[in-house]
Amino acid sequence: MGLLSDFPKVTDGPFDNLPGYGKFHNWTKISIFWDLSYWNDNLLRHNPDVMHIENNFFDNVFNTVMDVKGKTNDNEKAGLDVVELCA
Repeated sequence: MGLLSDFPKVTDGPFDNLPGYGKFHNWTKISIFWDLSYWNDNLLRHNPDVMHIENNFFDNVFNTVMDVKGKTNDNEKAGLDVVELCA
């Protein structure tokens, strides 16, 4: 992992001064994603997970169209928000 292994994890708490901060780096914490077994080999770490995005999008559209109780955000308040934003 190189330089990253010297940094504390995000979940370790707040830190004020880390060695080299502002001189040769501005990193303050290492992401907990580095604990994942596949993260070192993941070439596109910034790439969104398409499978979960598609699943969430489908669920939201389906639940709204089918008016599934407790699973839709299409309610009276949302309708009033549209009126206010589009006026």
